[in-house]
Amino acid sequence: MDLAVNNHISLDEYLRMREQSNEVLEYIDGLVYMSPSPSTKHQRISSKLQIKIGIY
Repeated sequence: MDLAVNNHISLDEYLRMREQSNEVLEYIDGLVYMSPSPSTKHQRISSKLQIKIGIY
């Protein structure tokens, strides 16, 4: 999701925004994006892979 809809911001503004937010934010080409949380299915698969790799 695009937080700054077609409004480019400076790196300093982005850093201030990150300090005030608990969300995972990304700064790409002057735009700020909020990273979505992983789905339950993603977490389940990730956990199973971690166990399999650990056993190996």
